[in-house]
Amino acid sequence: MEENNSFYCENVSEPQNIIAPQYDNSLNLPFLKNMISWATFKGVIEIITGAYMCLFFILIIPAVIGVYFIVSGSKLLNSVEDLKKYMSSGDKTNIENALSNMHKYFKFNGIGLIISLCLTVIILILYIVVIVIMIRTGNDLLRIFE
Repeated sequence: MEENNSFYCENVSEPQNIIAPQYDNSLNLPFLKNMISWATFKGVIEIITGAYMCLFFILIIPAVIGVYFIVSGSKLLNSVEDLKKYMSSGDKTNIENALSNMHKYFKFNGIGLIISLCLTVIILILYIVVIVIMIRTGNDLLRIFE
C-alpha cells in the first residue's frame, strides 16, 4: 500500500538565496551626543541621590536604597564611557559593551522596581491591618500612648 504524500509536498519550494538588506552601520552622532549628555546627567543624579541617602546610615533602609542608587548610577555611567569610546574610535566592541552595560542598568532598575512594588503592597497591607485592628478595638490603641 503506497501512500500519496503529494499534499504535504505541493507547497514546499526549493530554498532560495535570500539576500539580507544592507544597512548603514554608522549611528546618528548628534543623537548619541544627546543620549550621552542625558545619561550622564541621570547617572550623576542617581549617584548624588544615593550618597545623600547613605548619609542616614543610622537608618538601614535609606542606606540600602542609597547603595542601590549608587550602583545603578555607576552602571549607567559605565555605559556612557563606552559610548564615548565608540564615538572617538568607531570600534564596534565599544558600542556592544555600551549596550551590554545599558542592559545591565535596565535589568537592575527593573528588579529594583519589582522589589519596591512588592514592598509597597506589603506596607499597604500592614496599614490596612492596623486600621482594621484600631476600628475593632475602638480607641483602646490610642490609650497606649497616653
